[in-house]
Amino acid sequence: AVFFFLCMLLLFLAFFATLMAAEDVLNHEVRQEIDKTHEEILKSVDEFNAVLTTRSENIVHFIGESEDQFKKDVNRTNELIASSQQKLIEYVQSYTVEREKCKEHEERINAMTAALNQLHDQKSMVLPQHLQDIENVNNEQLQQLHAKKLRLKSLIIKNEDKIKRLLRECKLFEHQFGINCYVVDGDKVRVCFSHIDKGQPDKQFFVTWTHNNNQYQIVEFCTADQTNIDEHARSTLESVARFLEHRLNTKQIGLIKFVKLARKAFVLWTNRNTNNI
Repeated sequence: AVFFFLCMLLLFLAFFATLMAAEDVLNHEVRQEIDKTHEEILKSVDEFNAVLTTRSENIVHFIGESEDQFKKDVNRTNELIASSQQKLIEYVQSYTVEREKCKEHEERINAMTAALNQLHDQKSMVLPQHLQDIENVNNEQLQQLHAKKLRLKSLIIKNEDKIKRLLRECKLFEHQFGINCYVVDGDKVRVCFSHIDKGQPDKQFFVTWTHNNNQYQIVEFCTADQTNIDEHARSTLESVARFLEHRLNTKQIGLIKFVKLARKAFVLWTNRNTNNI
């Protein structure tokens, strides 16, 4: 083994010596070409390094800008996510509230449906009897109304002659006693007298008054024809009217006494004018 090692060592030394001898053989031109090529390679390497450095810087700058933009996009996305989450929470809460309301409404609807079903069942049993009761009451009321109608008809027929007789007597009373009472202008009472003037029994004398605030006011106290009386006679009637009005408002006389005195005043006034003529 030692021998083999030594042999191998000798062979290596011989090969190395051969290489060294070959290197010395290379001429000077080849070495210069190699040096030139080496310089060009070094120059290309430097240019490549410069370009690579510039590109690296551009890439780093672009990566920095992209990173900033990415961070902005990430922040904006996070804000949108937070806003969406808040809206989602609000929607969930609103949905929960609406679901509870729907649940309550559904319970009410179910209760109303059950009540309607119960009413429907009761209607089929109670309504016919109730309608029959209403019909019986209605028939009974119709019978009562018919009976009442017959009684009223009988009463009208019975009193018809009496009413006609009373109307005839009223007309006769007005004609015989020469007095008629009615309302004029909505709020005035007028009493009209006849059979005052013996020469003209149909000549009318009338007194008209109003009643407001517990006070009477005579607005007319004259004859139907005022054109044929003189100023003195007209003044006399006015004085009588004021006298009777005063006594009426001071409660010294009532309406019945007032009507009697008014008629008597017309009679005296007519007789005096007739005697003067």
